Amino acid sequence: MLAYFLERHAAQTEIKTLGSAFFWTSTQLLTVSSSIKDPISFGARVLDIFMEAYAITVIAALAGATGAFIQKRGLELEAES
Repeated sequence: MLAYFLERHAAQTEIKTLGSAFFWTSTQLLTVSSSIKDPISFGARVLDIFMEAYAITVIAALAGATGAFIQKRGLELEAES
């Protein structure tokens, strides 16, 4: 929704409706890319950078937690045998 309010009056933007803003936001958070062009306004570009950093951080944290769990479980199985 913030993307919509930041981008709706910018010239040459593809984010002109709430639907396109939600689509752009979800694709940025889930895939770090979108079929919609990058934002035009300064505020929306800052939002884009924070959302991409957030998405990368979440994925890295999940990967780290999964790796730590697998390593700990492996050590537990080694100790049992």
